[in-house]
Amino acid sequence: MSAGPLPTDCFIAGEWRGAEGGRRFDVTDPATGMPIETVADASPADGLAAVAAAHASAIETASSAGDWANSVNSNDQGSGV
Repeated sequence: MSAGPLPTDCFIAGEWRGAEGGRRFDVTDPATGMPIETVADASPADGLAAVAAAHASAIETASSAGDWANSVNSNDQGSGV
């Protein structure tokens, strides 16, 4: 039933993991009605975990960008560039 090496779990916090409770559901080809793959059936808790991980990543990225901008500004010697 597998279409190939496609991920079938939830991608949360940088890793693939099954849905909470291990629930899964079949994805079907709309043209034929035949099953294509079985994938994780994410719960609200999985969604909240994904949102929390994305928020943490955004905070980390913003902090890193701020650090980079501060280092660039502190190295500016007034070159006019």
